[in-house]
Amino acid sequence: MIIILLAFFLTVIFIKVSYKPAMVIGLIDIPDGRKNHLGEIPLTGGLAVFLAVCIAVILQGNLFDQFPILFASLFFVLTIGLLDDLYDLSTRSRLFAQIFAALMIVLPGQVYLSDLGDIIGFGNVNLNWLSIPFTVFCVVGIVNAINMIDGIDGLAGGVVFIALVLFGVAAGITGIDSCVTLIFILVSAVLAFIAFNMRFPWRKKAAVFLGDAGSTMLGLFLAWIAIYITNHHVSAGLSPIAAVWIVGVPVLDTLSLMSRRMLKGRSPFSADCEHIHHILLRAGFSYPQTLMLILSISLAMGLFGLGGWYIGMPEYIMFYAFVIAFIIYFTSMHYAWKTMKLIRIVHDKWNRK
Repeated sequence: MIIILLAFFLTVIFIKVSYKPAMVIGLIDIPDGRKNHLGEIPLTGGLAVFLAVCIAVILQGNLFDQFPILFASLFFVLTIGLLDDLYDLSTRSRLFAQIFAALMIVLPGQVYLSDLGDIIGFGNVNLNWLSIPFTVFCVVGIVNAINMIDGIDGLAGGVVFIALVLFGVAAGITGIDSCVTLIFILVSAVLAFIAFNMRFPWRKKAAVFLGDAGSTMLGLFLAWIAIYITNHHVSAGLSPIAAVWIVGVPVLDTLSLMSRRMLKGRSPFSADCEHIHHILLRAGFSYPQTLMLILSISLAMGLFGLGGWYIGMPEYIMFYAFVIAFIIYFTSMHYAWKTMKLIRIVHDKWNRK
């Protein structure tokens, strides 16, 4: 418990002491056409979280020795992210770096997906020779999903916080005690970051951002823990489809957005303002309302995944339910102008209460 609390306070300290150096070297986010935050905000939240977690893990005693490849891959992604925050690396460079980090987890780390469970209804889907490429694809996908949803204050941190807590509960149920400790050390650090990243009545803007360094680092950890507690070293681990539900909101948003971009003949990695938070803001919801709504959906999806797995809901039912959720989400976002009309009606009724 002391180590978990230590991670919180170390994150606070690192956020505080990194403010001036970030301003000096230009590690800051400047408002532009897609970013409407106030002032120049340091991009050191991810670095602060990583340093705090590393120190807490080392002081804990044996966690670092159990997962050296994980921390090496997190450090690599964080470093590339910091370079991207400073010098705006190309999409190809970032993608290659993420693939390399995923391969670190899969090959020397031996953490990969080999069995997707009975997601079709005709028996377990064994990946066999597709295990490594499919796992790399999933890892890179989740990394980008967390990076892409980092669009308004508190959103990425909140989504990650919810997913980590639910994964921590799943790890506890399956008896992976080392993972439980590691997850809640990170939960504590992320909570400290959220305290500086969210808007409050006494603070009208975020004090720090994750930056690409932080969002990709947290995305990589989520991908690792999701795979580790599903079908690696655990005979009765969390089902893969339950893990998908736990990270459902960023996965749905990213899959839908990339699909829509490609249908329009654009790069799936091109920047725009068509994420779910952009739609809600344009529909008239305030920042707090938008944040509360998305986090509530994220929690509901995560609880459905965790609860469905715990009570033994058939995996194929959870899989087909997610496919239906994707179709509904994709259609709603594809015809966003119609969706916004409906959202405005909900928004007006919300404000009348």
